[in-house]
Amino acid sequence: MKKTVLKRSILFLVLTLMLGGCAVKQADQSTPVTNPYSPIPKMELLKSKKGKNITKMHFLVFGDSKGEEPFKEVLKRADSLQPDFCLTTADLVKKGGGESGKIDYKKLDDDGGWFMKKYPMWPTVGNHESYGGDDAMHNFSNFFGVNHDLYSFEYGNAKFIALPWPKIKDNKERLSLFEDELKSAKGKHIFVFKHRPHYDVGSKKYEDVEGTETALTKLYDKYKVTAVFSGHDHIYYRTKRNATSYIISAGAGAKIYALKREKDAIEGDAYYGKRSKEDLKNSNTEYKFVASDGTVTGIAKAMYYVLSVKVDGDNVSIEMIDSKTGKVWDKATITDQTPKKRTILIAAHRGGYENDYMDKAPENSIANIQNAINHGFEIYESDLQRTSDGKFIIMHDPTIDRTTNGVGEVAKMSSEEIRKYNLTYINGEISNEKIPFLADFISRGNGKIIFKIDFKPELKYLDDLIEEIKELGLQDRVILRFKYKKEIAEDLAKFNSEELPSILFRVKTLKQYNELKSILNIKMISIFEKKEFSPEQLQIIDMASKENIIVEAHTFNNNKKNREDFWEEQIKLPITIFHTNKPILFQEFLIKKKLR
Repeated sequence: MKKTVLKRSILFLVLTLMLGGCAVKQADQSTPVTNPYSPIPKMELLKSKKGKNITKMHFLVFGDSKGEEPFKEVLKRADSLQPDFCLTTADLVKKGGGESGKIDYKKLDDDGGWFMKKYPMWPTVGNHESYGGDDAMHNFSNFFGVNHDLYSFEYGNAKFIALPWPKIKDNKERLSLFEDELKSAKGKHIFVFKHRPHYDVGSKKYEDVEGTETALTKLYDKYKVTAVFSGHDHIYYRTKRNATSYIISAGAGAKIYALKREKDAIEGDAYYGKRSKEDLKNSNTEYKFVASDGTVTGIAKAMYYVLSVKVDGDNVSIEMIDSKTGKVWDKATITDQTPKKRTILIAAHRGGYENDYMDKAPENSIANIQNAINHGFEIYESDLQRTSDGKFIIMHDPTIDRTTNGVGEVAKMSSEEIRKYNLTYINGEISNEKIPFLADFISRGNGKIIFKIDFKPELKYLDDLIEEIKELGLQDRVILRFKYKKEIAEDLAKFNSEELPSILFRVKTLKQYNELKSILNIKMISIFEKKEFSPEQLQIIDMASKENIIVEAHTFNNNKKNREDFWEEQIKLPITIFHTNKPILFQEFLIKKKLR
């Protein structure tokens, strides 16, 4: 069985990294899922069809049908849009508990069963699902196959979090649980779906929907939530507060409510609902739609709708669609459209040691870590060897002859012997720096630099290395790089993703690249070439970029006269990490190009 190696968060790799799978957290799956309306197996099937590294998706958001007749038309329109899956904003029944609950869920089955069997539909609990008796939550779980009112799932480059009906803004335990979910998103789009809104222009009272910042909305902003979808007030409302979009999608069939809180709208909001009593005095239409530019359109009869959401890489767009006519009333891109400055990261070869004597920081020394940080290099590249008694040390060569005042093959020397020797400068002088052991070395980054380590011992020692990094709790500070071998990839596939640092394979051919992807859900690759990329390598770089896989490459080491000409061509390619043995010169070049 293929395992998935997930990229852990890396301090400087501020990129949108994709997760190709769907994992449900807190939705109890200990009991075999037989419910035809459970979204979990249908999402797994969707994943298998779409493949890994999913960056495009289409989902619908709707709620507040309560068994009313227009719901059937809403579902027909939803089906015509052919979504990947759906989110609900709750209140799909009038009562969830007691005898009424049994009747209401039977009606939901009759009206919407065909749709829920066809598409994964992720539910939330609203006040009406909670009404009717003590068995209300049981009935909800039994119908949808989801046993918690606060849960999450991931799909592609997005994380989705369902929140419960009761307010959690003052519940420290649930706020903490929710914040843990937000933290784990790690660069993905975050979509929250729930019943009760935060901002409103409809009919709900302020003790119900505050319309102000709360501890919960502050978490949305802190963790850059893309959008919060809600229902409850039977209107349509799209607003942006700080960096978070809030959308009420509550027009799936129940009676449309009046716009009693229009004064709470801000510039750029779009909304639809029944006119207030005061507004009706001056109008001959009972309903209205107010566009984001302020244009008001009168509507004679109640309109029911679905919200369509499309994700395409970093972009998220929405459309509010009339279920009867298919007319798009509101259309917007809700993600920030400001062009992003390109990120290029410097991986300094052995930390960058051209001026080692002047800096008092020889190659692969602990002193050179601070030197690399001071220069602003994001990644410190180094190499790993293993002593005879099983300790990992930072050393490029298999022997200590070139870089220390000693001689000997590392694999035949004990850690006690290694500690006797000092590192030397390029000019041969002996420094005060000792040969660093792995734990001491990677602990010194202080969260300011990432260590990219070439694994050089025998493969049988890989488990020991991963266990040591795990025990240190430094997975987030380490990238392990390997020359591609199928057996290494297969060995890594057996690990739980949380145990692993980031994994980087150096691939030479398209065959290797595709084989690697078939084994692991890779997040980065390395292309090693000293002078010029081959057509096949260029194809790999292009493919990886389109699949949101980070590309590392070495800067071309041509002669001084035309070095920058080659670098100029390299930075035109979608390469994020440049491994270089001239980090200071390359940094100066990037500064000239306004890329630093």
